[in-house]
Amino acid sequence: MVPVPVARPAQVAGLGDGWREAVAVSGGAAEGAGDEGGAGRPARGGRGFGGRRQNGRHRHNPAKGIELPPDHGEEIIPPTAEQVSLLINAAREIGGIAYAIVLLVASTGMRRGEILALRYADIDWFSSELLIRQAIKKAKATDGVHKWQWKLGPPKSRKSRRRIGLTETARSLLAGMKELSESGDFIFTKGMVNLQPPDAWIDPDYFDASIFGPIADKAGLSGMRFHDLRHFFASVLIAQGESAKYVQDQMGHSSIQVTFDTYGHLFPQAKQDAVRRLDATLAAALSSKSLGSEKGPLVERKRASKNDLLETDRLGEPEDTPKGRTN
Repeated sequence: MVPVPVARPAQVAGLGDGWREAVAVSGGAAEGAGDEGGAGRPARGGRGFGGRRQNGRHRHNPAKGIELPPDHGEEIIPPTAEQVSLLINAAREIGGIAYAIVLLVASTGMRRGEILALRYADIDWFSSELLIRQAIKKAKATDGVHKWQWKLGPPKSRKSRRRIGLTETARSLLAGMKELSESGDFIFTKGMVNLQPPDAWIDPDYFDASIFGPIADKAGLSGMRFHDLRHFFASVLIAQGESAKYVQDQMGHSSIQVTFDTYGHLFPQAKQDAVRRLDATLAAALSSKSLGSEKGPLVERKRASKNDLLETDRLGEPEDTPKGRTN
């Protein structure tokens, strides 16, 4: 029996609609919470949390299975370029699909579920862009045995449907894979890792344990997560001086606030780097050597002014008179 504190309606309303979905996924009955009892109140009969209430207590924990929102209190430290290089080299040595997946995520910032759901039809070869239109994600199970299962569906949010620019290296890699591919649907399939059915997408849990895990171990980065490559991509965009709006669009964040909550601490450093680059450029432009070799209008104007002064001095000089002669 778990004591359930009474929550004020305003407190529960602040959670938005996501809490109802979380309760539903965890096996609790979200219906009634907000139907008869109003927002944040249990329905009549004391069944607002899906369990029978006796003496102010519920038989089941109403918070079980609810996933809390991400805590942005700790600053994200993205992998360094050296660490990502170690991962790419390790993936190349392992072979198979390892190298392609690591390189693509490091250069596009796709989520795990997005890259595993990627199809060749999602590549815009003319614009050199990837179209993110679906993802593999958790959903409530309907088999009566499991609470949830992996399913192919729309991306995480409306903003997650996006276009991501492809580098020339990534585009060439995908083009080579397409030529060798025997499947015209998913880019990364179970057949590539000797699983059945061969044309199906790869299970994310299998991917973490059997594909990325060995890559990180071989690179000596056992504590690194696949999602950290996404943070690396964002940090590179920010370091290059890209706007927060562009970072949001490429990452597929639901709002610009999510971008700042996640990577806001990286933007001041980007500004400092930009100021240093500007300072170096101005120092080079203002150096005496630079100005001395300049052939532009400013130098020509200075030369003309000097000639005018010499001419004025010559015209204003008195005529020479013979020695000993006075006027």
